[in-house]
Amino acid sequence: MSIFAKKNKAKNRRALRMCTASIVMVLAGAWATSASAAAATPAHYVTIVRQIDVSRPASVVWSKVGHFCDLSKWLGKPCDIVAGHDNQVGTIRKIDHQVIEILVGATATSYTYAQPEDPNAQAHFYHGTLDVEPVTAQTSRIVYTLFYDNSPITDPAARKQEYDTRSALFEKAIKTMKTLSESTSK
Repeated sequence: MSIFAKKNKAKNRRALRMCTASIVMVLAGAWATSASAAAATPAHYVTIVRQIDVSRPASVVWSKVGHFCDLSKWLGKPCDIVAGHDNQVGTIRKIDHQVIEILVGATATSYTYAQPEDPNAQAHFYHGTLDVEPVTAQTSRIVYTLFYDNSPITDPAARKQEYDTRSALFEKAIKTMKTLSESTSK
């Protein structure tokens, strides 16, 4: 890859991060407005980051696990695109016949999604990013980041249990992504 291509790729990633940050700020403002109107409890933000190194180039990894509904392969849940086209911003997927997620940002080897607000949900302001970062020409790193507010869960032990359960689910997911990516089968 030429120096120009590397600089351009880094510039595109920075632009995506800035765009994603802007979307997050708008969503946060909308959520804060609706939350204050409903006299909600103070937010309790949670971040989960899981990563794993893979012995394949980023482009190969992305081709095996990076489509917006590939989560059916690595999360084991049914997934349908209900609007839009695969990894284009604005695409909507439905997971397990109930959970709606909207693709709000994408690069060649990443996407960020958000869930619409549901006042009855255990998690608010829920969004995540799946990113495959090149490490060398032949290796990469899968990074999955989740961020949400679990303030509806007020008991500390229940919050810890929710975090541990979700964290374990995504730890298993990235391990499955690694296995799928390093497999020689299509």
